[in-house]
Amino acid sequence: MWTFVLEDIKGKAINEVRNATDRNLSIGLNRPATSSFTIRPDNELMGPLFNEDTLLKVYEDANLRFRGNVTSSEFATSEGESASIRVNAADPAWKLTKRLLGLSSGGTTYSGEKAKIARKMINELNTDAATYPTNPHTGIKLLAESAYTSGSGTYIAGPYAPALSCINDLAHNLTGFDWYMKPIEGEFFGGGWVGPLVAQFEANNAFGKDGGVVFEHGFGTHNVRSQNYTRDLSDLCNEAFHLPDDGFSEGGVVKNYFDLTTMGVRGRYEQVADAFGLTDEGLRKAWLEEFIRVKKNPRQVVTMTLDTDDGTGRVPKLGTDYWLGDMVTARAVVQGTTLYNGKVRVYGVNVAVDENGVGQVTPVLLDEEGEAL
Repeated sequence: MWTFVLEDIKGKAINEVRNATDRNLSIGLNRPATSSFTIRPDNELMGPLFNEDTLLKVYEDANLRFRGNVTSSEFATSEGESASIRVNAADPAWKLTKRLLGLSSGGTTYSGEKAKIARKMINELNTDAATYPTNPHTGIKLLAESAYTSGSGTYIAGPYAPALSCINDLAHNLTGFDWYMKPIEGEFFGGGWVGPLVAQFEANNAFGKDGGVVFEHGFGTHNVRSQNYTRDLSDLCNEAFHLPDDGFSEGGVVKNYFDLTTMGVRGRYEQVADAFGLTDEGLRKAWLEEFIRVKKNPRQVVTMTLDTDDGTGRVPKLGTDYWLGDMVTARAVVQGTTLYNGKVRVYGVNVAVDENGVGQVTPVLLDEEGEAL
């Protein structure tokens, strides 16, 4: 059973979101989680939604799956239809799109383990009260430093770049780490400002497990109601170039990396692999190798809407049997032909909640290695 609860900005419950339609939750790796719902103007929550800043919490049974700021409330009317209010919310990673790093013409240089650099960035945004005394915080509680693991390197944040962009540079553009926001209940911040301490930033290059979970469509347990399978060549690349940030006139060397095997099969596909702020030679090389590893073969994405949980264990349960980053097996048999059968990673989860609080869970499964499923 899924429940939505609206809070004020200090974390005090206003009321449960009742008589709502189009309730949705979307969570995933390396991006802000989002949630939304629609109510009518006669709903008692209309006043708080338009008159004050609010927070939204989403529970699956007793498990808190989401907590974040209501980012927009839209009142709309159309001819021949009833008026409605559409509400959207995002977890604290959204705040990192509204804070800047590298506040100088040359940016700010960070060195060390990449995930710990991301931790340091958020810590700086949380503790710069001397410079910005009015509400400087992101609302993100950091895990212990030992929980942040990844390779080391040198990175230039900025100049004047959104914090989330810098963090995802570290996560994506190198052989980096994965992160997501783990929602927690509200607490007090120091310094006299009361606000929601709404999430933990978890970064680790070893997220996930392989617990033997199997999603099957048209075969075996038949635990998938519907599915979408995409094999996409639009971003194919088997030779990549990284250009120096300081320009050709200053002696910078262009680096490149290619994969002869896929060139022999498909021909040559080239891209410039942008990764601003990389100055370390080893990191530039590692970035190109990772870029080609991911893009040298077609990207394969499976989206599966799970069947109704009948209590037999046939349908894997979110948060119990699998979670973000886990490796699972995905199979589909269509008209007697196996469409795909292989290991994929749980990259995201979308949940559509009906008027009775029952959630339709749709995992987004990604073949990150580019191998044939």
